[in-house]
Amino acid sequence: MKLYAPRRLREGTNVKRSRRDAARGLHDASHRAGSFARPHRCRARPCGSVATPLGLRALIVVLVVGALGGVGYLLWSHFSSASRAKAELGDAIDCVAQADAAIVPLNEAVSSQIGGDTSSHEGPSEKIDSATSLLTEASSHLERAQALADHLDDSGREVLDALSASIEARRGMIGAGEVIVDVDDAVSSALGLLGQARDRLESADEKAKAASDAANEYARFLAGEQTQIKDANVAVSLDNEAASLIAEASDLLGKAKQAFGDADYAVYESYVAKRAEAAQLMLDADSAVVSGDFERAGQLVSQYNAADAEAATFAATLPANLSDIFVDSYARLTSAERQKYAESAAKAADADAVVRKYQGVDERFDAFGRGIVAARGAGRVQELPPVPRMCEVDVYSLA
Repeated sequence: MKLYAPRRLREGTNVKRSRRDAARGLHDASHRAGSFARPHRCRARPCGSVATPLGLRALIVVLVVGALGGVGYLLWSHFSSASRAKAELGDAIDCVAQADAAIVPLNEAVSSQIGGDTSSHEGPSEKIDSATSLLTEASSHLERAQALADHLDDSGREVLDALSASIEARRGMIGAGEVIVDVDDAVSSALGLLGQARDRLESADEKAKAASDAANEYARFLAGEQTQIKDANVAVSLDNEAASLIAEASDLLGKAKQAFGDADYAVYESYVAKRAEAAQLMLDADSAVVSGDFERAGQLVSQYNAADAEAATFAATLPANLSDIFVDSYARLTSAERQKYAESAAKAADADAVVRKYQGVDERFDAFGRGIVAARGAGRVQELPPVPRMCEVDVYSLA
């Protein structure tokens, strides 16, 4: 009869043997792998956890890093664009400031009285061309800044609009100012020529008086009196000088009319013509005396006296000031442009105030624009100089 150990014992024996065999196997494996090898131990996974594949973990890391990089790029792009916009804005302001180098003297010319000193008008076309070019360059900078407006704050966007208005206002000032200066130059030229004509007429008066005195002295000589004039040709020579001066005055009057043809020169033309007629009659009378034709000389003297009286009548109708004949035509030709200039200057001044506020310029302590009459505000040259406000000039108050 074969005896069996109890099941529990058999199993226990097998378990013990298995553990000894496993230990022996591990020992053998450890011995074969080297004295430094350690038995492999498996970590138990917490109950309910799910394994995360290595690829998924890498993907998550890549996404997080990419997101952070994208945010960083967006921030960098924003601040970089804002910086470029401010740089373009600053360049536009610099161009406007440089353009005012021509606008300031233009304002002085517009604000001056007509017929006055036009030395400030010298070389205006070159300056105006330069200012126009600078304003075009300013507009280009402004357009590039406007393309980046989304990266500016509210004050930056506000100054973009203000600077655009300032540039357009300056263009309006230049356009209107050119017309005014052209008319003023023409009037000044005509007024100068008219003044020269007046000077010639005054000199002719002196020569005519001297000729009359010489003729009277010669008449006394013929009557047997002792005089210094014993030759009738002295009066004739003086008559010729007077007639020549009147002819020059007539020529200068014609040049004045060419310089500015919108004025009414009729009263001066009538006066000069009558003076020329009287001078010729006097010359003919004295020439008749030289030839011994005293009867004809007497007739010519009577005609001379009548012509001289008519000339005196014309002289009484001449304007008190030479420039008076230009008043109406000057006002008609420039009133609209002066209004446009004043309105443009006001718009530019208002726009510049916004720019200065953006730049932090305190107008109370800024001294730029000295000598600019009625200019509103102030600004440094390297930032934004003030727009000259047109002087309130009465166009009827002439030099």
